[in-house]
Amino acid sequence: MRRSKAAWAAVTVLSTGVLLAVVGCTAQKGSSNAEPLAPAAAAAVDSATDPAWPVIGFGGSGVLSESTAVPKGANSLIITVVCTDGGFLISTGGDMSKDRRGGCGGAQTYTFSVTNSADLVVTTTMFKEDATFALTGEFSRDKTEPDVDTASDCEVISAIHSAVYNAKEGFKIGDIDGGDWLTVLAETRADLEKLGTNPSGLIGQQVMVLTEALAADHATPDSLAESKQFVTTSDLIGQACDANGTPLIIMAEYGG
Repeated sequence: MRRSKAAWAAVTVLSTGVLLAVVGCTAQKGSSNAEPLAPAAAAAVDSATDPAWPVIGFGGSGVLSESTAVPKGANSLIITVVCTDGGFLISTGGDMSKDRRGGCGGAQTYTFSVTNSADLVVTTTMFKEDATFALTGEFSRDKTEPDVDTASDCEVISAIHSAVYNAKEGFKIGDIDGGDWLTVLAETRADLEKLGTNPSGLIGQQVMVLTEALAADHATPDSLAESKQFVTTSDLIGQACDANGTPLIIMAEYGG
């Protein structure tokens, strides 16, 4: 297979085959209406929290942010978000590996590590312009670490998506032909079948579905991109990897 010379770049996968255009708009920031518990009562409810620590709370539409200082002794930030339509992205800084994304349809809770952090800017981005959200966040002394098995699965699937993405880009510019494209699909199916023998958690439920999607007759990259099974399953796996703090990463051979 011929390859063109190009710089490698890491790109976080937000949604396979989908380009998101986000329009920012203003909204009033909310705040928690709950009365802080007395220290003794708070300790009885949850010794991992401190009633003197700040609580994050805001909502609206588009792209909104709130800044906060990380209290001394806090190791994680637990964020709960609800929204009306589409999907969302939550970030706490420049490190994309800490970003979390999800879909509307019930309260979603995510835990962010804040160990050794001094300040945070929590940003919520709605993928649909007219969708609204509400978010709350609470600091905790508990530390959070990614699940090792899930992290390993996400690494394998990142490599698979990278291979498919690069084959698609190479096909587009004539760097590979139809035979090369089909070879890449066969190789990625083999890798998925190996993973399917011992997958973990939520990802394990989707691996065989993704294998079936790649096994279909996709003579060209456009055919695969139009596969609802491939796009939807990839998105579900991406959400599981995001929630684990080990998002899918594409290593791009084209562009730079």
